[in-house]
Amino acid sequence: MITNYAERDTSREPSSFKQALTGSSYRRLVGESTSSKIVVNEGATSADAMNKTTGEISDRKMRKPVVRFGATTVYEITSFTLSQLTSHTDHFYALLGLAITFAAFWFSVVSSALCASSAECSSARESLDALMDPYVEPCADFHRHVCNKWMLDYNTDIVNTAQRDAIRVATDTLLSTGGPSTVAIPRAFRRFYTACYSFLATTSLPSLFAILEPLRIYADILYTDNFSVLLERAILLSLDQGIHVFLKLSLVNDTGRTSLQLSMANTLTENLYSEATEIDESFMLRALLDYALAGTSMRTSPATILKLDQMLSSRVESEPTLRLPITRIGEMIAFMDTKLWLRCLNSVLSPDAHFENDSLLVTADSRKIEHALTVLHSAGLDGRIYAYVQVLAVLARFYYVRQHGRAVHRATACFFAGFEIFGHAWTRMFLGVIGPPRGCARIEAIFSKLVQSAYEGSALAWLDRASRSSHLRVLRSVRLKLFDDNADDFLNSEQSWDESSEGFPSDFLRAKRKAQRRSFIEPTFLYTDLQDALLYRGRVAYARPLGAVVVPPTIAKWPFCYTSEEVPPEFDLGTVGYLMAAELVSAPFVHFPNGIRGLRRLTEIRRFANCIRPVADALMETPLSNLSQAVATEIFVRARAARLAFNALKEMGGVDAETGRLAQMTFFRRFCLLACNSGTQPEGLSSEARCLLPLANMPEFAKAFGCSSPSKMINQPCDVS
Repeated sequence: MITNYAERDTSREPSSFKQALTGSSYRRLVGESTSSKIVVNEGATSADAMNKTTGEISDRKMRKPVVRFGATTVYEITSFTLSQLTSHTDHFYALLGLAITFAAFWFSVVSSALCASSAECSSARESLDALMDPYVEPCADFHRHVCNKWMLDYNTDIVNTAQRDAIRVATDTLLSTGGPSTVAIPRAFRRFYTACYSFLATTSLPSLFAILEPLRIYADILYTDNFSVLLERAILLSLDQGIHVFLKLSLVNDTGRTSLQLSMANTLTENLYSEATEIDESFMLRALLDYALAGTSMRTSPATILKLDQMLSSRVESEPTLRLPITRIGEMIAFMDTKLWLRCLNSVLSPDAHFENDSLLVTADSRKIEHALTVLHSAGLDGRIYAYVQVLAVLARFYYVRQHGRAVHRATACFFAGFEIFGHAWTRMFLGVIGPPRGCARIEAIFSKLVQSAYEGSALAWLDRASRSSHLRVLRSVRLKLFDDNADDFLNSEQSWDESSEGFPSDFLRAKRKAQRRSFIEPTFLYTDLQDALLYRGRVAYARPLGAVVVPPTIAKWPFCYTSEEVPPEFDLGTVGYLMAAELVSAPFVHFPNGIRGLRRLTEIRRFANCIRPVADALMETPLSNLSQAVATEIFVRARAARLAFNALKEMGGVDAETGRLAQMTFFRRFCLLACNSGTQPEGLSSEARCLLPLANMPEFAKAFGCSSPSKMINQPCDVS
């Protein structure tokens, strides 16, 4: 289905548009021609009239067209007014037949090129057309043209919607059948999931205090005498209990040896929102603070805790995955002595797993960790209270989901709780339900074209010689990794889950500790952890330890990627193609000694952002408020990735073919769908900017949609190579 912007419901158009169709324009539209009317004088006899009519018909015989529909010619049809046509049914039906015949002919020619008679292709195009708002002119407001219906109907971003749909299918299947018969889902996972769901769905509701009571033993965090002791408690909780407060620590099998993996723990808000429930922050925090501070003289407010949580989650620039000697932790965490650090780690581990000074530390969050610990150290008492509330949040989310969550929230909460305990068993279950990525050949072909476009010709002309050499080296070695099931069988839990037990919170905590102990004996492989982190998040990412761009199964499926080879490539290039291109643009910079800082120091990034700034101000309702280094970098990466994806479309024959203009329109619409209502990160770009800025720098966009207003589109594109 191709949207025709000339065929509108004029009742929804401004009055000026209606007025334009009321005069001669309207008469031309309906085919009225007064010069060809047959006029009969009232005083003339019927014979005179007949002679005049016969004469006029004879005069017209020389002009009679070849095409005839029944006994009616095209000329005879068009010589009638609209009212006359409706009163002459033979002419009316002939005109209708002409329209239907032409439409059928046009569709057979065009749709064969667009869809190749594929049911999946037709469905893809109909789904896209259904999301577009035909009452918003693309050239006037492309973001609203693409995103208006989506935001009204779904009120969320397309990535999270696809993610939740995949999780819903998995949890519903697990709850109803225990998983597909062809997949060996461990019985322990099934028993745990059923026990969890039974606990959350039961009608008898214990109080929040009763649910949190098993965590009372960790209240000594409130009374630590200094920050080093508080940090030590956080390390022990993370390694021994699986409760992550400031830091998340785990053992991984990396390059043939056991290493310590260190990352930033979720913030309090992230923990409470992890099941996509609509948390009432003040309600939950007030209840948690009442429990945490009961019987003490300590006091703080939910607003203070929320502000602290926001400071912890403030944007900190990313960095590559680092492998450091474990003693280097002293350089990142200034509040802990190296000997204390090692002693704290080894107090949890068995003697054969002890760390030494030359043991490896794997991290990608050192700057985030340093920032978070500095914030907490300066917070004093509020920092200690925050830590204890973080501990309580492990069980508080069960309470809130039980009180206010729908069935899908309960299912999702139990799904992720099972992941915490059984590790990679959920990978097998999840992939067994939603299926592994299909259409791999299409994604691989797109990836190959993207890599080729990334370093051919003048693509890297904006870099200096040293940077260009580094880029080429990385791009030639980077590969594509589609998610695969590499989960090993895990030790079946001997836990006897009582599906109706009210003691589920205590059982859950004991199971978390048992899972941590098991991980000391059999550390997971680092690449498995990396894949698991991307499995359900709906995000393509470049993983430096793998040297690969990883595409999770939620992205390798509809609506991001269509598996049929008969679906034109522009459908996939506008979505998964762009996402892979963005990672290819960023990938080489994580290999620089200073990570992303190496990218931000490049003057070309700033020059490009300054070049496109006037275009942004003209296009968007809300002009850019600042052009910080982070914003300038994001603009450049998005524009560069959009250009790579479009170049790949040209290489795959999606531009020069007979339907090239329609292919480009589809590409641009699919690209903009990714930005719909995706929110704004701190200092990040808005949904509108993510959609419009890359396209404003592409003359092909204005040409495809026939935009004729040069004041709103760039005359000479900014050089993004």
